[in-house]
Amino acid sequence: MPNISFLLGDLSFTTLPQQLVNGILIGSIYALIALGYTMVYGVLKLINFAHGEVFMLGGFIGLFVSWKMGYGPLDTPTGPSITTLLLMLLACMVGCAIIGVLIERLAYRPMRSQPRIASLITAIGVSLLIQYAGQIFLPTSPVPSIDSRVNPFQTNFSFTLKGGDAEMTKKAELLRPQLDEAEKLWLAQKKLLANEFDAPPEAKKLRDDFLDKKGQLQQALGAADKGAVKVDIPKGYVIMFSTTVVLMFILRILVMNTKPGRAMRAVSHDFNAASLMGINVDSVVTFTFILGSSLAGAGAMMNYTFIGGTPITTFSGVLLGTKAFVAAVLGGIGNIPGAVLGGFLMGVAEALVSWAGYSGYKEAVAFLILIVVLILTIQMVAKTGSSFAYSLVGYAGLYVTLAVSLNLINGITGQFSIGHAGFYMVGAYTSGWLSLTYLKGSSLPHFVIIFISMFLGGLFAGIMGYVVGLPSLRLKGDYLAIVTLGFGEILRIVANNLDMFNHASGFNVTPKTNEFVWLIWLLAFFVIAVCRNLLQNSQGLAFLSIREDEVAAGAMGVNTTKIKVTAFALGSMFAGMAGSLYANFDGFLQPDKFKMDVSFVILTMVVLGGTGSITGSVVAAILLYWIPEQLRSLGQVPMSSVISGMMAIGLGVYVLRMVANKIHTKRLGPNLGVFAGAVLIGWLGSKAIFALGLTKTIDGNLLRQPILAITLIVLMLLRPQGIFAHHEFSWDWVMRKLGRKPAQEVA
Repeated sequence: MPNISFLLGDLSFTTLPQQLVNGILIGSIYALIALGYTMVYGVLKLINFAHGEVFMLGGFIGLFVSWKMGYGPLDTPTGPSITTLLLMLLACMVGCAIIGVLIERLAYRPMRSQPRIASLITAIGVSLLIQYAGQIFLPTSPVPSIDSRVNPFQTNFSFTLKGGDAEMTKKAELLRPQLDEAEKLWLAQKKLLANEFDAPPEAKKLRDDFLDKKGQLQQALGAADKGAVKVDIPKGYVIMFSTTVVLMFILRILVMNTKPGRAMRAVSHDFNAASLMGINVDSVVTFTFILGSSLAGAGAMMNYTFIGGTPITTFSGVLLGTKAFVAAVLGGIGNIPGAVLGGFLMGVAEALVSWAGYSGYKEAVAFLILIVVLILTIQMVAKTGSSFAYSLVGYAGLYVTLAVSLNLINGITGQFSIGHAGFYMVGAYTSGWLSLTYLKGSSLPHFVIIFISMFLGGLFAGIMGYVVGLPSLRLKGDYLAIVTLGFGEILRIVANNLDMFNHASGFNVTPKTNEFVWLIWLLAFFVIAVCRNLLQNSQGLAFLSIREDEVAAGAMGVNTTKIKVTAFALGSMFAGMAGSLYANFDGFLQPDKFKMDVSFVILTMVVLGGTGSITGSVVAAILLYWIPEQLRSLGQVPMSSVISGMMAIGLGVYVLRMVANKIHTKRLGPNLGVFAGAVLIGWLGSKAIFALGLTKTIDGNLLRQPILAITLIVLMLLRPQGIFAHHEFSWDWVMRKLGRKPAQEVA
C-alpha cells in the first residue's frame, strides 16, 4: 500500500466526530445564505453577486441594535437577553429585505430585458459599490466585532461517545482533592513571604509539593482523555442549525403549496407566459428578493452573534457569499432542500480539510467541489446524450492584452469566462519561479531572461487553459463562469500556502525592470493583430458562428469543442504572457494581487467596450485603468458634492432611459441636453447642500472604486451592448457615425 502519511499528516480520529459536527453547524450559515441565492436564481436566473453584501450589511444592522440595547463588543456581561436577540433578528431580516428590494428595483429591474451578461456585470458593480462605498460611511476602523462575550449561551452541550482510560480517570479523581489541599497550604504560606525566591526550606517544600501534585493531575488527565471521543456543541450553533432546517421546511411549503409559490414557479418557468396569465411579475420578483434577503439577514445575525470574535467589515460577505452560491449549485440551483444540503456538505468538507491538517486550503474547497461536480455532471449528461506615468503606460498595456485576450473567449467565441486572473497568475508565477531557481544569478542579458520567461509563462498558461477548458467548456453560461472563477481562486489559495513562494507575504522577482515597456505594448499589439486578423479570415467565421448559434454551427460541420478549446487556450496563453511581463515589471509577487476582483475588472473592460469588439476592449482597458489612477489626486472632496453628484447621475440616467423608451429618439441633441441638465442640477444641489451646513469632506482617494462601480452600472443601464457593441474602428465606421456615406460600399 502506498505511503500517504505525507498527505494526511498526524491525524487524530478521536477528534473526527467533533470536526464533523462543527462542519454541519457552520454549514448551516452557508445553507441560510444559499437559500437566498437559490430563491433569486430560481426566479430570475441571475447570479446575485451582491447577496453577500446584503449579508454583510445585516451584520452591521445586528451590531447596531445590540449597541443600542446596551450590549457592545467590549462589554463583559453574560450577554444580551432573548428579547434583545429577537429584536436583532427582526431588525436584520427587515433591514436586509429592504436593501434587497432596493437593489432589485434600482439596479436589476431595468436590466431584465437585456442580455444576461449585462445583468451579471450590473450585479458585480452593485457588489463593488457597496464594498467600497461602505468604507466611507460605515465604522470599519477599528474593525467592529461581536465576540463570544455577548453570546448569551456560555455553556455547551457535551457528549462522551467513548470514554478514555478508566484507571487513569480514577487516579485523577483521587489527585484532585490532594491538589486542592496542597494549593491551599502553599497559598497560605506564600502570603507570609516577602520574596518567593528567598523562601525557607519549609515553604519551598510546600511549593514543590503543590507543583508536583499539579503535574501529576495534568498527566493523569491527559492519560485519561487518551482515546476518549467527546463532542461539544455550542448552544448558539444548535439554534443556527434548527433555524435553518425550520426555514427550509417553511420555504418548501410556501413555494410548493401556496398561491405566491405557484406564481414564483410560473415566473421562473417563463416570464412572458406568466405575465399573459395575469401574474404580476414585478411583485413576484420583489417578493422573491424580500425572502432571499431576509434569509441573509437571519444568517448574518446568528453568524456574527453566536460565532465569537467574527469581525464585520465591508468585505465580510464576499467569501461567504461565494461559498453559499457554490452550496446552492452543489445542491441543485433552485432546489430549496438541495441548497440546505449543499451548505451542510460545504461545511463538512471544510472541516475535514482542517482535520487533515490543511486548514490553509479550506477556502479552495468550495471552488474545487463546484468544478468537480459540474464536470462530472456534464460527463454523465454527455454519455446519455514620470516613473509613475511610465508605470501607468506599462500597466495599461498589460490590461489591454488581458482585455483583448479575454474578448477572444467571451466576445468573439461567445463563452463566459470570469476567471482570467488565474491564467494571468500562472504566467506571473512561472516567471517568479524561474527567477528563484534556474535564472537566479544568471549572466544572461535582462531582455533574454524576460523573453524566455514570457514564452514559458505563456506556454504554461496555455497548457492550463487547455487542461481547464477541455472538460469544462461543455458547460455553458453561468456554470462555466463559476468554474473559471473557481480555478483562479484555487491557484491563489495554493500559492498562499506554499513555502517556496513565501505564502501570503510574497517574494521578489529578478530582474525587476521597467525598461521594456515597449515589449509590453509589442505584446499588446501582437494580441490585437492576431484577434483582428482572426475575424477577417475563414477560421474566424467558425469562432463567430459558435458565438451566434453553437447548435447551428455544429450542424454545419464546425467542430465546436475544438474551436472553443482553441480560443480558451489562446486567450489563456496571452494572459500568461502578460502575467510574466507583469512579474518582471512590478518586481514583487503575492497571491492577493490576483484576487477575483482582477478578473472582474478585466471582464468589465470587455463588456463595457463591447463584447466582440477588439477596439472596444482596447479603449475600455485604457480608460478603466487610467481613470481610477487619476482619481488618486482628488484630495479632499466635499460631501455635498458627492451627494448632489449622485442625485444628478440618478436623474440623468432616469431621464435618458425615459427619452430612449418613450420618445424613441437616438438624436444627440436631446441626450446632450439631458446630460447638461444633470450637470447643472448637480452643481446647484451641491451649492444648496453646502448652504444648509453640510461642510464635511472625505478623502477623494476613497471614491476611486465607488466611481468605477457607478460608471459600470450607469453604462450598463444606458448601453448594455457596450460602447462599441460588435463594431470595430475604421474610417468608414466614423463616416457612417457622422451621417456621411463611405467612399466605397462593400456588399
